[in-house]
Amino acid sequence: MSHLERITDDIGIVQFCQGTRPDVSSGYTVDDNARALVVAALAYERSNTMATGPVETEKAARLLDTYLRFLERAWGPSESFHNWFGPGLTRRDGPQTEDAIGHAVWALGVVTACRVPQWASGRAERLLRLWLPRLKGLHFLRAKALCAAGIAMYLGRESCSLPPLQRNGSRRCLPYEAHTSLPGLSPGFPVCYPGCTQSYFADGGMDNRAVDHRDADLYGLLKMLADDLVHMFDENSYDFGENPGRGNYGTSWKWFEDRLTYANGIMPYSLFCAHAMSGDPRYYTTALASIEFLNSVCVSDGRVTLVGNKGWYVRGKSRARFDQQPVDAMWLALANLAAREGIRSQRTTELEYSIRSGPSTRTGFWTGSECYARIARMCREWFLGNNDAGLALYDPATGACHDGLSEASVNGNCGAESTIAGLVTLMVTEVA
Repeated sequence: MSHLERITDDIGIVQFCQGTRPDVSSGYTVDDNARALVVAALAYERSNTMATGPVETEKAARLLDTYLRFLERAWGPSESFHNWFGPGLTRRDGPQTEDAIGHAVWALGVVTACRVPQWASGRAERLLRLWLPRLKGLHFLRAKALCAAGIAMYLGRESCSLPPLQRNGSRRCLPYEAHTSLPGLSPGFPVCYPGCTQSYFADGGMDNRAVDHRDADLYGLLKMLADDLVHMFDENSYDFGENPGRGNYGTSWKWFEDRLTYANGIMPYSLFCAHAMSGDPRYYTTALASIEFLNSVCVSDGRVTLVGNKGWYVRGKSRARFDQQPVDAMWLALANLAAREGIRSQRTTELEYSIRSGPSTRTGFWTGSECYARIARMCREWFLGNNDAGLALYDPATGACHDGLSEASVNGNCGAESTIAGLVTLMVTEVA
């Protein structure tokens, strides 16, 4: 993680680099510092569970404090949100993107669920609560998905095993008859009695997630965001042979939009997280259908081949192959790890899934949840050279990661987003 430390100063993580040298003039953003916060939380937890020593723990704690402080500063004196800062924390004009809010909520949710110091989880929870009022007015899909995932991580903080975390929770509970419904929750959401360490669903099904009664209002917010994702999926998806007035392009389209663009794995990942905390079967089936579709596009000939940003993949048109972005590989890995956990929780590990590069060409075959773990490992391999150009983007010695993959070269710069994407992917796939 030496490169991450190098491009982080007292303010936060610098947005861009010239080569591996931080370009301070590019400033600092909420998006990057939120994502860096996830790396710091995972590194802190890893330093304790793997006993890497007090020096690594201290480094991770220092990064935790830096990135949390940046997010705290993103709120002005009047609690107005600002995304982009220059040297000396001067505010710069620029779009106050909803994605920035989404990344912040997701990262703060991850921190509350990680094994980090109380001062860190407490600050993260306070910030998360501060940002919640903004979530009901979101318009953009990825922002909604990120916020839903962050809320799910926060709600499952006591026993969360969702990626990017890597552990299993175990709970015990009294019989279902001992439970009573929480006020204001619709059927299908967890219900329990005060002090219970386990959750049940209204239909009598049991699950291993604890419910904190103080968080009852968050289930409604989670449901609102996840329902919006399901609605967009239903609006834009159709099966082979259908002609729903949007054109028939000779194949199925199972996606939330009429195109695949950036960080596509966020949406299925989010719905797997929402299902883990709500038990709503619509979230699971939509997440599974969408990750299957995404994998069919992004896995070919035993390797990950991401949608390129020079044209993306618009429904009915040819997909762009380059430039491929590290952040897309990270979210594809997280989505597939979430799918593995989702399938395990559904006890459907004996179902068979094939990974296809197109409507008819089979390129790989695994059984049950192993299918998704294998693709997550392919994402790791993408960073290390098993990609369409056969070039490594990630430097294991420093943790630096190049900003993109072209047909015959890698981008010479190693900025914050790509470096974080490489670190997160390698961390979460270590034991996949």
